Amino acid sequence: MNKRLTTILISSLCLNTLLLVLALAYYSMAIQGISPLELAGIIPETFIEGKLDIELKEPRVIIDFSDIGIGGYDIYRLRVEVPAYEPSYENFTDSWDDWALDRIDIKTYGLEPEDKVIGNYSLWFDVKHSDVSNTWIRYGQWDLNLNLTGYNALALYIKANTSLLWKHEVPGGGTAIFMGTGDWSEWNFFKYELNITTDWQCLVIPFQKMTQRGHPSLADIDYIIISLHAVPGSPDYRIWIDGLSFVRIEKTSIYCNGVKTDIFPVSPAIQIDDVWAWFYVYGRNPKTMFRDKIILLKHGPAEPRITLFLRLYPGGYRCYGYVDPKNWSGIAVDVYTWENMSNAFLSLGLHDLRLVISLPENAISATLNSRPIPLDLNRTTIYIYKPRCPLRNVIVISITKEDRYVLKLYSEVLWIIAPFYFMSKALWMLQGFRGFNYYCLFFYVLTSVTEIEIFLFLHKRRAVRHGRET
Repeated sequence: MNKRLTTILISSLCLNTLLLVLALAYYSMAIQGISPLELAGIIPETFIEGKLDIELKEPRVIIDFSDIGIGGYDIYRLRVEVPAYEPSYENFTDSWDDWALDRIDIKTYGLEPEDKVIGNYSLWFDVKHSDVSNTWIRYGQWDLNLNLTGYNALALYIKANTSLLWKHEVPGGGTAIFMGTGDWSEWNFFKYELNITTDWQCLVIPFQKMTQRGHPSLADIDYIIISLHAVPGSPDYRIWIDGLSFVRIEKTSIYCNGVKTDIFPVSPAIQIDDVWAWFYVYGRNPKTMFRDKIILLKHGPAEPRITLFLRLYPGGYRCYGYVDPKNWSGIAVDVYTWENMSNAFLSLGLHDLRLVISLPENAISATLNSRPIPLDLNRTTIYIYKPRCPLRNVIVISITKEDRYVLKLYSEVLWIIAPFYFMSKALWMLQGFRGFNYYCLFFYVLTSVTEIEIFLFLHKRRAVRHGRET
């Protein structure tokens, strides 16, 4: 009786296992060709990188990938450039009226009608350099009484005729622009340090970036001083200024798939990494609106230039294996496809394309659209999102624009594993126990455990009965 129960148990477990293998085989065949993002639970081994340039003039721009055969995308970098700021100037630099000069070091000055930026003239003055102290020019006679509370920045164009090194933290002021209340002796001013070059610089200086000494008031600014101090040993030089005025600049907020970036008209180019990742959609946080769209929103007056650095993951994946009869080696093949890519090039303007491939450990060959890919390229390890997500044996190749890409990776495996390689991804669903394979696995475990418990129960009951008989 015990031997018979054991035979029945083993037969049942074998049958369960066979049914599980057949179910997984069927499931593995059924999922061939879907996006690898829904299979692996890890970052796919290959993707196409490219750039998109957008002039963000409208409050909302939607970039639609629904007609492109990709499985998902990353925005691994966002670059925002603000066009050169051109405010409406009041322009205090169209004449020397109301300006005072340091007569010790400044002997000549004048109006320049040709080399100008704003209005009719720029102002120029020649400086006889002193190694002892700074020189200066001042707008106002200590009694301007300017109320600047309606502004938030000072604007100025400035340049020199020769390259110089400038001193800053020195007695007398160094090289800086000052806005003060009262007269100089009271030491109540806002200050911004200058580094003047030989090209016209458009300086739009937010008041909040100025350092403050004493108790100056934006409601009562009585003078504006441009102080200059070149390092000892410098030659005499000429300075031009133009477009001095006060302006109000406004913040603009950019939202890329909900990720906010604030910019100002005077902001340098801003670059943000890891803005958006495919697992935000395919994981347990189903933001389905971003599955095949990038949504850019703008709130504010600026019209920035946006560059999106994208990873486009393949829209289809197949895997299979076979035995090479020549040497009885096992060959595993991974096939990745991107479809309808012409739409990305024509309608979206995707450019600077390159293919990133993480080669299998035992890779023996690779092809892209049936063209061989050299495997003797420099290989690196890259980290995506976090250090715990490395891609190893990575090669990168530039690619031309084509409507369809088919990448095949060939690697060597044990011959006995090769025929079953198509099942290798079946148990790695990313969706979290939502696939048919998990129901099969659950049913297999439940059935096997039930059969074992029945066997143990019958075996125990037989042992008890046998004990009573003896």
